Amino acid sequence: MSRSLTFAAMIVAAFSSVAFAQKPKAKAARVPSASSHPKLPTGVRPSVKSEEADLLPSGRSEAPPVPARQVVELSKTLSGSYKCSGSIASLDGSMRQTGARMKVTTALDGHWIVFDVREKADGASYPLELRIARTYSNGERTWQSVATDNRGNLQVTTTEHATEPTAVWTGDTHRDGNAVAVRVHEDRDDAAGTIRLTSEMSGDRGATFRKDYDLSCTKLQ
Repeated sequence: MSRSLTFAAMIVAAFSSVAFAQKPKAKAARVPSASSHPKLPTGVRPSVKSEEADLLPSGRSEAPPVPARQVVELSKTLSGSYKCSGSIASLDGSMRQTGARMKVTTALDGHWIVFDVREKADGASYPLELRIARTYSNGERTWQSVATDNRGNLQVTTTEHATEPTAVWTGDTHRDGNAVAVRVHEDRDDAAGTIRLTSEMSGDRGATFRKDYDLSCTKLQ
């Protein structure tokens, strides 16, 4: 009996050793080396999709709007301080002789040319302060002007010839609830540094005009 058990044990041990001997060994996962990666053509960088990828170096997603070329060129010519003389309408409509100072600058990132006119305090009960802001509209292909003053008036005019020595701005304003036509004559001598501004208004649809101001200005050196 003991011989039979010993023989059986030997057979089991033999089969076990064969089974363990035939068990395949696990292989390590193959990791491709960097040199085996496909190479991009020279000058091509991999595309990375992220929020930062679409931003400019300044951190903005788009370039800032640029002033119209006409505005940039004209502002270089006109910018400066001026001494003015001429006449301005009083509150009762009569014209008075006066003097003023005018400063021409740019505003709103260079998109507008601004004329600031300040009448001298002497000789006027209510000295006029006038601001004229002008720009070139690429969409409408024309120049636009917005004039405001310290009397609550607002004038909107346009012209196609602001860069020329002589230009006429036309538009409208309102007085006592009625529409009033506006016409501003501008005469310049850029070489001499002079500008003459003459504003007229008409309450009868352009049949007759009366002056609002007439100023001749010379750039100070």
